[in-house]
Amino acid sequence: MRYQRTGSAADLEEAIKAGREAVAATPATNLSHALRLANLGAMLGERFERSGAAADLDQAARLGREAVAATPADHPDRARRAGNLGATLMKRFRVAESAADLAEAIKLGREAVGAIPADHPNLAGYLANLLAALSQTGSPADLDEAVQLGREAVAATPADHSDRALYLTNLGGALRTRLEQTGSVADRDEAVSCYVAAAGLEGAAPSPGPPTQPMCW
Repeated sequence: MRYQRTGSAADLEEAIKAGREAVAATPATNLSHALRLANLGAMLGERFERSGAAADLDQAARLGREAVAATPADHPDRARRAGNLGATLMKRFRVAESAADLAEAIKLGREAVGAIPADHPNLAGYLANLLAALSQTGSPADLDEAVQLGREAVAATPADHSDRALYLTNLGGALRTRLEQTGSVADRDEAVSCYVAAAGLEGAAPSPGPPTQPMCW
């Protein structure tokens, strides 16, 4: 897609138009239908990031659901589509704070993590998505799980990987949230270590904010 190379708003609009046409022209029984739904949803999600239009995010969520529903459970792309839908729902949760979106994002995140092997190249991204959702429930048990997922995401990411700073920052954020609940000195020290390590990576500019989610294309 040219937009991914240029970042041009005009290219994005052209891609969305072509995506709508492709979805409309593809029968639901066609094996490519789920892929085209997922691609169009992803592009609308990109436009939401630029415009903040809630309608784009709603459409992205609807198309993502349709793509997941049209993808068999044993299909190699099922985990990616479930993970990306979960990330989209988390974006909407941060806008509307819908408990239903959060619950669905957690369910999808668990599905994505459980559907791939431990050496899958996107494992850390799926772990990060699930961490971000669990960190929002307010449950101590969910927060403990989020911290563990953050540790697993960091452990699964090579030292020279471009996303390692992101995963360190996410782990630091989960630890900081748990620190606010428990006052644990160990969590404080580990969170500081995560932020320092992230800041030390070349090109990294982490901030101790809420967990950030990578989409897995």
